[in-house]
Amino acid sequence: PVFPTRLRSFEVETRKVQKSVEKARPWARRINYILKPRMTGLTTGRVATRITGLAVVLSGVIMIPLGFIPMLPFILGLTTLVLGLGLTARDGVLILIGYALFAVGLYFAMPGFGGF
Repeated sequence: PVFPTRLRSFEVETRKVQKSVEKARPWARRINYILKPRMTGLTTGRVATRITGLAVVLSGVIMIPLGFIPMLPFILGLTTLVLGLGLTARDGVLILIGYALFAVGLYFAMPGFGGF
């Protein structure tokens, strides 16, 4: 890839990077404790990943035209985050939480139910 000259000449002191890593390490340990491979049937395989991908795509598609509904973009964005973390960590429990968030988002997006 071609980077602008300013970006190519950008340097960060090693001391600052090490300090940032030390600050982030406790949070990474906490997250690593929570995220673990569970219920991997929901995170592996062609069907499971396609269903999760469809939920993420639909969240984005719904979010664009219905962004004026309060809290809907937040719920759908959180859905994408949770499903992405679930796939990355192979955590089926997180995938189920993501599906539940997606269902809540759909509920508020549907006319005549909780939506507009």
